[in-house]
Amino acid sequence: MRFISRRLHKFPKLLWTLQKNELLSCCARSYWRASTTPDLFGHVRKYCFFVGYPRSGHTLLGSLLNAHPKAVVCHELHAANYLDLVPNRKWFFAMHLGADARFAKKGRRWTGYDYRVPGQSHGCFEQIEVVGDKRGGGAAIRLAGDLDLLTELRLLVGVPIRVIHQVRNPFDNIATTAKRRDFSLDQAIDVFESFLEKNRRVLSELSKNEWLLTRHEDLIENPKAELARIVRFLDLEPAPDYIEACASIVFKSPTRPRFEWEWSGSQIERVLKLIASSPYHEDYSYEERED
Repeated sequence: MRFISRRLHKFPKLLWTLQKNELLSCCARSYWRASTTPDLFGHVRKYCFFVGYPRSGHTLLGSLLNAHPKAVVCHELHAANYLDLVPNRKWFFAMHLGADARFAKKGRRWTGYDYRVPGQSHGCFEQIEVVGDKRGGGAAIRLAGDLDLLTELRLLVGVPIRVIHQVRNPFDNIATTAKRRDFSLDQAIDVFESFLEKNRRVLSELSKNEWLLTRHEDLIENPKAELARIVRFLDLEPAPDYIEACASIVFKSPTRPRFEWEWSGSQIERVLKLIASSPYHEDYSYEERED
């Protein structure tokens, strides 16, 4: 009771924040739906979120998981920002439905890509067994800055948490960050290094069965097997029709934006040292362009 009551005085701030982020109306409708459908969240067994690095393919994986008939993995809610504001579990889960509705209004398009999975659920779930949020880099920043929020999260959701740590070749992470943010390569390397440390901090607070390492390249190269592995991690059924539909929208090959930049020897060496220091990036390298 104390856990709930200490949040009630922050409820106006939550509403103001949602309004600022154009989420209020979507979340309010989702909360009304939850209030008029008492069992809407009664079957939730896992809460899932991402931690990772910008430009690692989180949107693709989150959209594939969201297409599962028993999952709502919303796009860019940044749920970690609301942990000390939401009054209860129902509001928290309803916010995920609201964020998903907001993404649906945008046609499930992001940075020029269409993330709709043909013939699959996307908000028309059979029942909800997994609720989640796709916001890898943002979650890493927020949680690394206050690790007590993990305890708050566990208390709030009342079910086991499952964390997906998605990685990608760091050279591609860095190159895409530089392009999107109009950074130099050195600035983008700084960003990657900062995220590497933040992710280490968060993952060190989790038990081994709470988090899963996934590679963007593995999902691209073998989408059926890799997606089935991730779905099972969430205790969901990887039904063949669902896996086939998801595989149909996965890119045929990973992009390699690192080759669009001129890297100095010192920059390549710096990234290789970061890779060597990381327990999550084994076997990644710069590689030569293939003819």
